[in-house]
Amino acid sequence: NAKDVNSSSSPKDETSGHQDGTTNELPAPIPSIPSTADSQPDSYRQLMDRVAGLEEQLVSERAGKEQLSGQVDQLQRQLEQLRGENARLQEESHTAAQQLRRFTEWFFQTIDKS
Repeated sequence: NAKDVNSSSSPKDETSGHQDGTTNELPAPIPSIPSTADSQPDSYRQLMDRVAGLEEQLVSERAGKEQLSGQVDQLQRQLEQLRGENARLQEESHTAAQQLRRFTEWFFQTIDKS
């Protein structure tokens, strides 16, 4: 009987100790299904409905994961493009600042000579 097997576990089986002093609790035992002839078809049907629901959920989550993965890839490509553009703009800004500095020096030198 499944109920007898589940109820015979000892307390030491419920957790496993690690060398670092932590323990992992094992999940609670699965309750046994009543064995009356009338409840088995209903229980089976319920389990099959539950399995079908979980399969649908899994398909949905996998599709969501795939969509998110695509979005992550797109964002990573966009990030690389923005980094390249940022480097280019910083270089252009540096060049423009040098040109402005040279023009300003030339301008004031020209005015001082007059």
